[in-house]
Amino acid sequence: MSIPDDRIHYQTFNISDLSTRSVTIYPTRAAVVRDIENVLIKPGRTEITINNLTPHADEHSIKVEGHGTNAIVTDMTVDLVPNRNVAADISDDSDSSESEDEEELKSPELKAAIAEVIKLTSEKEDIRVAIESWSERADYLIKSMTYITENVAAPPDLDTFAATRDKLYQGSKSAVKDMEAVEKKLEIAEKRVARLQKQFDRERKKPREARRQRRLARADRNAEKKEQQLEIPERVYRVRITVELEVLPSETRTVIASAPTGKPRKPEDDVDDRVNKDLPSLRISYITGNASWTPHYDLRLDTTQQSGTLSYKAHFTNRTGEVWRDAKVTLSTSQNTFSGLNDKVPWMSPWNVTLVHGNVGLDGGLLCPSEQDVFLTKRGYSALHVPQAAVSRSAVSAGGFKISKKQLSSPVSITPTFYAASANYEASDEDMAFRMREESPDRGSTSKASKRLRIATSSAESHGMTTIYELPGTRTVTSSKLTRRHIITELDLPKVEFSHISVPKLRATVFLKARVFNQSSISLLCGKAGLTLDGSYMGTTTVPLCVPNDHFDIGLGVDESIQISYSKPVKKSSQQGLIMMKENVVLYNRSIRIHNARQGPVKLLVLDQVPVSDDERLRIGLVTPKGLRAEGDTQNLPGKMGTVRLKKNGEVWWELDMLDGGDITLPIEYEARCPAGMGMKAKYGDR
Repeated sequence: MSIPDDRIHYQTFNISDLSTRSVTIYPTRAAVVRDIENVLIKPGRTEITINNLTPHADEHSIKVEGHGTNAIVTDMTVDLVPNRNVAADISDDSDSSESEDEEELKSPELKAAIAEVIKLTSEKEDIRVAIESWSERADYLIKSMTYITENVAAPPDLDTFAATRDKLYQGSKSAVKDMEAVEKKLEIAEKRVARLQKQFDRERKKPREARRQRRLARADRNAEKKEQQLEIPERVYRVRITVELEVLPSETRTVIASAPTGKPRKPEDDVDDRVNKDLPSLRISYITGNASWTPHYDLRLDTTQQSGTLSYKAHFTNRTGEVWRDAKVTLSTSQNTFSGLNDKVPWMSPWNVTLVHGNVGLDGGLLCPSEQDVFLTKRGYSALHVPQAAVSRSAVSAGGFKISKKQLSSPVSITPTFYAASANYEASDEDMAFRMREESPDRGSTSKASKRLRIATSSAESHGMTTIYELPGTRTVTSSKLTRRHIITELDLPKVEFSHISVPKLRATVFLKARVFNQSSISLLCGKAGLTLDGSYMGTTTVPLCVPNDHFDIGLGVDESIQISYSKPVKKSSQQGLIMMKENVVLYNRSIRIHNARQGPVKLLVLDQVPVSDDERLRIGLVTPKGLRAEGDTQNLPGKMGTVRLKKNGEVWWELDMLDGGDITLPIEYEARCPAGMGMKAKYGDR
């Protein structure tokens, strides 16, 4: 049905003039809701055009809803058009003091003195011209008399000449006298002006310097805004919405138009809260890119109290080219993709050995493949000479210890002054590593509230797998290169467990690890964290994804207060048996020496290994520590220093209790037997 032109009405709005109802920022995009107030919808057809919508918007996500009207949306188009907006003038309004006319601020006395100088200067100029005039007339008189004397036969009238010359002399004399008087008055007036001007300048020095500083600050702000200003897009979206009122048949089927907010809908979203309800309003929503937020943390750990605190922060950006004015900002955790830790403690892979023909002295039993790689690398040989062995695996799990390789990193080194553990340790078969006995931190009585600067935090609300954080109040978020920061919340970490671990075969260092328990109701997303240990800033690490009532591990790097050394292997060869049944017997031994300079109890897990035979003719047995024959065997160390266990794949685990520092030596000795004329060789993978 065609509508007469006189019943088609047009309205145009600019996106920058529309108020922003809400913004929900996701990790890689944002949902924006804007209100279009005071829309004129008359009987007939109304075409509403919204210009300059960001080109980063998803055109298929644009939705519209309305309040205060029974009109029906019949059409909507979205197209990219040239951006006709010129760059906004980013310079600040000039300070009102900049427009001050200093002439108006001068005192009446100074103004009068300046006027007097101007008047006397003008009089002096008039007198100077008069003196020149008298002199020129006297010269003319002399030249005239000379001409008459030389060219006219009749004698000149000397009386007239004398009278005229005397008149000219008296006039010139009077003018010179007037000049002297004016110059004297002018000198006095100029001194008076200089004195009054100096006084005025002294009084105006501070305001003038303040204006100069304001000019410099304004110039800095303008330069900063130019640096932060994003490139203005050449093309922008234009949205045209067609609504009809009292045109369509009454039986026309319709649905309620709804503009989603990017988060679970609440009853207040459907409330008509307009101030002016006499005119209809529209609400437009869309999803846009070039907006994001990422989690960041400040992690503070206390080794003496076995506790810590965590500041959960959000860094968010708006680079859409739009300004979100007075918007209610919400952060949503949906659409998250993150990576894990990347600095790992080395782990031992199985040390498999096999028989080879020829009596090579069983040299293959000296070094495992990983040690040989390190050995060659330290001496400048290419790693291509020895196939690379897998030195890490997804997890080591046996006897109650489960140590995930991705949970132990070494971003920093820890000196003895950074750590002073006083809590007792307690071994647990359900823990991933050694655990320290939890002690509730004594934070003392709550002090009276003091007048100190506070930081606003947000409220959290979970919806299934998504958590949203409502930032307090409303705020205007301009489009720029800047990253804005907001603290979501501060979390107490009443339970933090510290542990030590070392694999001296691969690296003669001791690593410290902290296990942090998330006992809050907030899920922690993967993000960068600044780490402070016992009041000292250590560097940057990564907090992995951690849901409520779960835990995450943070590698605290190398603890330099515990020194560890791994001796070179020593072997003793012999032959045993009858002539026809002789076999080679080689005894290997090496030791691990530990020096603990730390005060207080320390629990340390030390890992080593012996080779594992792939051939029944090659028999390998552990001699020292004694009593370890089969996987799972456990022996107590002398002096209640801990236990030693034989694990899978020939791994030997020392679980040490070190009290108040000291030195410990851990010997390891194993025996290899094989038929005479044959030797032992380490295997590399499938080779």
